[in-house]
Amino acid sequence: MKVAIRLEGFQITWYARDEQSGEFIKFAQDRATQAYNFDGSLGEGVYHYLARDRREQYYGLGEKSGEMNRHGRRYRMHSLDPMGYDAETTDPLYKHIPYYLTYQPETKISFGIFYDNMSQSTFDMGNEMDNYHGLYRYYQAVDGDLDYYIILGPEMKQVVEKFSWLTGQTIFAPRWSLGYSGSTMTYTDAPDAQVQLHKFLALCEEHDIICDSFQLSSGYTSIEDKRYVFHWNKDKFPEPEQLFQTFHDKGVRLCANIKPCLLTDHPQYQALAEANMFIQDATGKAEEKAQFWDETGAYLDFTNEKTIAWWKEQVTEQLLKLNIDSTWNDNNEFEIWTKDAKCNGFGAGIDFELVRAIQPLLMMKHRMKHRRSMRLICALISSLVRDVLVCNAMYKLGQEIIIPSGKPLNTISKWD
Repeated sequence: MKVAIRLEGFQITWYARDEQSGEFIKFAQDRATQAYNFDGSLGEGVYHYLARDRREQYYGLGEKSGEMNRHGRRYRMHSLDPMGYDAETTDPLYKHIPYYLTYQPETKISFGIFYDNMSQSTFDMGNEMDNYHGLYRYYQAVDGDLDYYIILGPEMKQVVEKFSWLTGQTIFAPRWSLGYSGSTMTYTDAPDAQVQLHKFLALCEEHDIICDSFQLSSGYTSIEDKRYVFHWNKDKFPEPEQLFQTFHDKGVRLCANIKPCLLTDHPQYQALAEANMFIQDATGKAEEKAQFWDETGAYLDFTNEKTIAWWKEQVTEQLLKLNIDSTWNDNNEFEIWTKDAKCNGFGAGIDFELVRAIQPLLMMKHRMKHRRSMRLICALISSLVRDVLVCNAMYKLGQEIIIPSGKPLNTISKWD
């Protein structure tokens, strides 16, 4: 790749070397006029304008509605919970993936562009037109820096490989997650939820349906018609441990729904609010309240060590110790609308907008990390566990294991 920078007006042009001729072919170029928002004349936030060719094809941006080729559309990157959305037109949707791939049919060159910014943003893929600037596409974020990566393929699969190398790949899912998974709110919302779940197992056997897992929706946490994360409704589930043992005896794993927001009348809300464990308002002295389901609540701040410790404790005591196998991380779009909310920032303090899309990842990270730690501890303290199983658990956690030969054990490949 060759990059040419014109200092006057600041414009960048990118070239790819043709492997056969050795010549450089232009594959991307900033818009010739006002490509960047250096002086704030383009509005609030950061902007990046690229020149656009009508023949180009654009793919990516994660879960979005409409055609796979994004050319001609405008998308907002702002995670919401748009239940019942139109697969052709609704925007924005759930995910925050500020990356897309360009394919140029004339040159057969593909390249990706990844904007490393976690605040709300807009991707205009040629929907907007302005006679003074020629054809263009642009990216705009409401906060943070303009920090982007141009990823040359030149083939599509090479772009994807390089992008996944840069950002990390999808976690290797357990085998049981690939099978049929039962899921409906009807069972856990029923007043006799435990009875209904036993009936589900009976129906699977009656109709010879192989079921590998079941998604335990949030009805198990209800008080009347509201959901309260980590609260067990013992009227619906009088003997949850016995129920879960029955599921395991049938070979069915359980995934419990959890949410990162506590309603203001949650039994533990006040204690967490007094400890500043929620995302804070502009003053930094009170929690930022937001709409959540049919009530208001406050979102947990996963950049706060106290919040993380509380979260791990709840996952352990309320789920793992009852033999829940996994969690269903739900409603973690962090729908906070004010521009001035604050986060702990691991003691340094940071604006919420800068880590808006990081909060869901931290929620998932600490749930997963703690679950793995608990599995390893259980293996180590059990005198009945064979050494090879202990080694397998340690290997999964990235620990180097030395066998009697003195060489690292790196051949274990148990898939559960």
